[in-house]
Amino acid sequence: NDLTKSDKTQKEIGDNFGIISYNEIYNCGTAINITSFSPYIHSNIIRNNGYGIYCFSLSGFSPHEISCNIDCVNNLIINNSKHGVVSKTVGYFPEGVINISNCTIANNDSCGVVNEFSGITIANSIVWGNFKSLEEINTGGTGYVYSCFQDSVTTPWGSSILVNPLFVDPANSNFKLQNISPCINTANPDTTGLRLPDTDVIGNARITNGRIDMGCYEY
Repeated sequence: NDLTKSDKTQKEIGDNFGIISYNEIYNCGTAINITSFSPYIHSNIIRNNGYGIYCFSLSGFSPHEISCNIDCVNNLIINNSKHGVVSKTVGYFPEGVINISNCTIANNDSCGVVNEFSGITIANSIVWGNFKSLEEINTGGTGYVYSCFQDSVTTPWGSSILVNPLFVDPANSNFKLQNISPCINTANPDTTGLRLPDTDVIGNARITNGRIDMGCYEY
């Protein structure tokens, strides 16, 4: 199912929903709170909440194990008072996985991304202007490729950069890229398997000038 064009709504997700797309979600304790299933979350604006996306998994407690394996693609996650994206597993071994691609995660008051005993991959994304880019706690592994971070993260880098992405006007929540941004035409040219939609978060063609940009906006 596809949840479309919903405002000011907290998404408490269970097995009934496979796609969460084209929402603007704001003023919630947690914008998208997920347990026990694996949605495709794309092309949403998630702003001014407590947590942005919070995913919880439980491992090693059969028959009560729950696992989240999420594709988080083409989302703008900004100005939240806690973390932008969290994947947390409680149990005996890492279980949950979030694949973050072409997201802009910025100006959140705590961490951009938190990986607690889970697995996270970050590709083609911008994680900038948060209190801290990434918090890792007993992780099952975090991978980073072709992304822009404000501070050092664990290797491997995979062509990631530590430079200002040059947003247009972040003080007024404009996280589009200036024409001199280092994030333009510098994401992974091979987008196979990233589940990218045809357009960016505001409906522009997702790839222009032959190569995709980092973040949720295509210049």
